[in-house]
Amino acid sequence: METRILSTDIWRDHEFRKLDDKDARILLFILTNDQVTVLPAYKIGFDEIAFYTGTTVQKVENLIPRLKYFGVFFIENFFLLTNKFTRAKYSGGKTTEKRLRVWSEYPTRLQEIIDIEGSIGQSFLNDSSIIGDINHKPITNNHKTETIKQKPEIKNPKEEDELDEILDLYNSLLNTSYKSKVFAKNFEYWRETYSLEDIKRAIGNLASGKWWAKDPSPQMIFRTKSPKGENVDYIGELLNLKVERLTEAQRLYREQGGES
Repeated sequence: METRILSTDIWRDHEFRKLDDKDARILLFILTNDQVTVLPAYKIGFDEIAFYTGTTVQKVENLIPRLKYFGVFFIENFFLLTNKFTRAKYSGGKTTEKRLRVWSEYPTRLQEIIDIEGSIGQSFLNDSSIIGDINHKPITNNHKTETIKQKPEIKNPKEEDELDEILDLYNSLLNTSYKSKVFAKNFEYWRETYSLEDIKRAIGNLASGKWWAKDPSPQMIFRTKSPKGENVDYIGELLNLKVERLTEAQRLYREQGGES
């Protein structure tokens, strides 16, 4: 069983006060039940939620669209908890191993959003319009407390264009349909080491199918650390990959103006 911190601010929140008794029980159960793990996303059936909260499955389903305000998202049958009203922090070797085990069982979509440390990609939070965060620093003025809201990260237009170009190339060469740019921060990091053409060439080599990882996501190849916390450079590894023959995907890359 894991431990989560529930902010007492929820009891004063105007939207929480609008919930009827059963909806409030459902929300609190989703935020604190014993299925939550060391990472922010977990799976639990609607029937189980209904049983423990004394409601119906229909009542649970009807509440799902309203959970976004409370920092709760339902993605591929997983509940994803952001830090708006609840959070959890763990450390230690055994916890790292458990995180890796839990993360490896997530569907690709969630792996794009959540990293092995349990951090949720800022681009997802920005796109989802999460308001407030219990980790934000409060300030007191005339005995009234207010929360300082984080400003969304402002991206360089050139960087945004490069991200679009890389994601389009990735999807084209690997026959995927990724849309999330949760890897943007790591992309910016690696752009200080590699040129845009280097990164394109690395993706071209990835399309050969000769790299060790199976079905890697864009987030994975731009990682700076492995799930075990070791420093990695997958872009450099892919650039040094020996590809003996061109695949159809690489030929397509060349036709699009890429170098060998």
